[in-house]
Amino acid sequence: MRSLYLAGAEILYAEINEDTAQEISALYPNAKRRSPDTIHAEEVDVFIPCDASVTITEKTVDEFRCKAIIGPAN
Repeated sequence: MRSLYLAGAEILYAEINEDTAQEISALYPNAKRRSPDTIHAEEVDVFIPCDASVTITEKTVDEFRCKAIIGPAN
């Protein structure tokens, strides 16, 4: 993510842990925090879920507005 950020990519993220969200904000000052319940519906080029079983469900699959889904990370 750092390389994308340094190249000028707009970063949107969802994080439920407040301490982690503050760390992300410190590393990526222009990153925008979104709700974990709705981030999948943001219009983006690439969506990288950390937990696909949470974000990719029968309910959300039709709501995606991205060109590519890459992941999950874990």
